[in-house]
Amino acid sequence: MGSELKIVLASTSPRRISLLRQIGMRFSVAPPVGDEASVSPDPRTMVVENALAKARSVPRRGDGLVVGADTVVYIDDVVLGKPVSEEEARIMLETLSGRVHTVFTGLAVVDAGGRE
Repeated sequence: MGSELKIVLASTSPRRISLLRQIGMRFSVAPPVGDEASVSPDPRTMVVENALAKARSVPRRGDGLVVGADTVVYIDDVVLGKPVSEEEARIMLETLSGRVHTVFTGLAVVDAGGRE
């Protein structure tokens, strides 16, 4: 007893890292491998599938947990992911400005030892 559960964040997102540090969580960071590949048209399903893929994509060894997360913005039946350019970011912000939209975040936690 007395050993602390090891947590691996499958993300390099500065915001996610900051949030976990704010709550005093001790964790390591492992960049997920591969692209967010969900093809689901449903944003709820999409973020859960992507979060699970991220958590599963990092090397898992030993005891502990790997945490993956994915977030999308949904407006006018369209999913907005990460912008790939400054121009795309500007267009997205203009689309969202002053309008109601929904943000979905999926979270997945998998065993670091590879057991599912």
